[in-house]
Amino acid sequence: MKTTLVNQAVAFLRIFANKVVEISHQLQLFFANGSFGIAVYPLLMHPIIRGSTRFIVILLAVLLSFIGVFYTLAEFVSALFSESSLITYARHTVLELLIPLGSVIDGKTNNFSPLYQVMNAVFSLQGLCFAVAYLAVILQLSRRKYWLLALIFAAFFTIGMSLIPSSQAKITAGGLQNLGASLTYLFGNLAIVMAGIDIVKPQLVWLRRFSIQAGLIGVLCVLITIFFPNMLTPILERVAIYAVMIWEILAGLAMLKRK
Repeated sequence: MKTTLVNQAVAFLRIFANKVVEISHQLQLFFANGSFGIAVYPLLMHPIIRGSTRFIVILLAVLLSFIGVFYTLAEFVSALFSESSLITYARHTVLELLIPLGSVIDGKTNNFSPLYQVMNAVFSLQGLCFAVAYLAVILQLSRRKYWLLALIFAAFFTIGMSLIPSSQAKITAGGLQNLGASLTYLFGNLAIVMAGIDIVKPQLVWLRRFSIQAGLIGVLCVLITIFFPNMLTPILERVAIYAVMIWEILAGLAMLKRK
């Protein structure tokens, strides 16, 4: 019975993947050779546009690495000045660093993180910048076979990171906001896995390996926090988050090194 279900699931995923590839290929042909491509191609070949392409790629590469570094430093500083200092990494989830001072949760007034606005800012920055910079990675470093699915995951991650700071839902273990954050981290890790699968250039094999391995570890950690929440949840959550942040830094550097 279990074997049959597994085989059916595998067959479904194979059909789904093939369909995504087919749609991605059709869209790629439309943008490259269809009416859209015919209309836009002369504009893209303009000397000014061609000359500025590399400059734009460099800007997006720097932006991608910056948002990864900025998140890492921002959480470190926010945790350092919180009530638990650096023990926060092991005892408190990231969302607890975003709770505004004076918020009443479970009848208690929150005074945990005086730098909650910093964390809100880095989440918003991820929401504003990730999808655009991720698109540059897809265009510059990958074969674009699964680009459609990759961009869908990136879009969900971007939307989630944008919504988390503005959410006023009650923050409790297993609460709605925690679930939304977990799904956001899940989509982020799936996005870097898809990017890794599509990277086939020999000189970028290191990035491919990191993307797939770190992304899968991140996915596993998120699933554990969703279905089996425990005292290690803050650590597992951060493993998933930092898989994405480190990938941002490395992917940005890879684009900068591209000739």
